[in-house]
Amino acid sequence: MRYAIYARSAVTDRNCEMQLRELRAYVERRGWVLAGEYVDTGCSGTGTRRQLNRLMADAHLRQIDCVLVWTLDRWGRSLTNCLATIVELCRLHIGWIAVSQGLDMCEGHPGSQALLTLLAALRGFESEAKRESVKAGMRIAIREAKRRGEQCGRPKVFFDRERVHSLRREGKSIREIAAAMRIGYGTVSRVLSDPKG
Repeated sequence: MRYAIYARSAVTDRNCEMQLRELRAYVERRGWVLAGEYVDTGCSGTGTRRQLNRLMADAHLRQIDCVLVWTLDRWGRSLTNCLATIVELCRLHIGWIAVSQGLDMCEGHPGSQALLTLLAALRGFESEAKRESVKAGMRIAIREAKRRGEQCGRPKVFFDRERVHSLRREGKSIREIAAAMRIGYGTVSRVLSDPKG
């Protein structure tokens, strides 16, 4: 088995030495073969991580059998990103271990499939939490805009409803009426279907 180490430091902390020291010791204690070290220093989770890209390329070339990282957050920028790359490694039959957290995604490990399922569920939770956060932010922004007396949403369009009916009686299509009056197709449909006119 050929084991690769991946370490990443944040922009504020450019030192990966602790991660590397612990990962090297982990490999050595087990008598494993270290195939390579991939280290991204001083990069944010959202920035380009050249060494991670190189590691994934080497994985596709079958130059490694298992990847070791210190923690899940050193591996990916988000749960979605972590899960996508771990699943990609699993498809290539390459193991993945977060040493300090005891997360083991190696083939044949009894908990690996359960862990993948859990990560997928957490990814769904993360996506939903982001959506809810955006919606809450929009509600607050709208409430603040209304408090200041600002217009929210689309501006109101004023038009002659009777003219809509008149054009329809002349045999114009909904699309033609909408174009002639410079209003939306849906607006014309609603006016024509409204029994009050």
